[in-house]
Amino acid sequence: MTSWRIAETRSHIERRFGHSQLVLVKPTLDALSDRQAYARYHYQEVVRLLKRFAKIHLSGQPLIQVALGDGDGRAMLELFLTKTGAHAVACAHCIHALPDLLAHAIYFALGLNLLPTPLKERAVSSTTVIDILKRAPHHQILRSTLSSLCNDGNFKHVAALSNKAKHQGIVKPSLNEDMTGTRKDRHEIRFTAFQHSGKSFPEAKIAELLGPAYKLASEAIVKSGNEINRLYIENAV
Repeated sequence: MTSWRIAETRSHIERRFGHSQLVLVKPTLDALSDRQAYARYHYQEVVRLLKRFAKIHLSGQPLIQVALGDGDGRAMLELFLTKTGAHAVACAHCIHALPDLLAHAIYFALGLNLLPTPLKERAVSSTTVIDILKRAPHHQILRSTLSSLCNDGNFKHVAALSNKAKHQGIVKPSLNEDMTGTRKDRHEIRFTAFQHSGKSFPEAKIAELLGPAYKLASEAIVKSGNEINRLYIENAV
């Protein structure tokens, strides 16, 4: 299944729990789609900016010459790094938000907030919802899907990068140039190595970090959405 029939999900929620419950869920369902769209936009801007800068400033001279020069090239390099840094960090933030948004959608779509001891609104997160899903055998597909996303190595790297930028300091991307001629892409944007919560995270090419994390999150969202619909169809909600 390559898509989530969200309209069907909304219909199930309203029929089972009423319009007021749908009102609680709808903003999160919208946000899941919006965050993915924003992440794609920010990533595409990084790619576009890199191609444009390399074509204008790096086609006839090495990066080090631009970086150490005193002309317009150096100023444009600094502006380029600011723009790509803004988009790259924003992309990471969007991807990092997806598991908690998905957890929120699952929690309210299944009516778990209507149980005798509901979570406080600010306590609804991937961690707390995974713990709740563990208690019901028929929710294990949702639990394992959300858990696999949160425990993925690439996603943990993105989460650490996002949290580092939010609470401690931005992990700034850098422009890397291959002078050997052996690499497929001569120029790459990379996140520098950093430490967060006692763990070390290596330098990583943006495409090889954000791309897989985004793909995994998107697949988890679709899988979870269709699992919610299946549970409703089988009267397990």
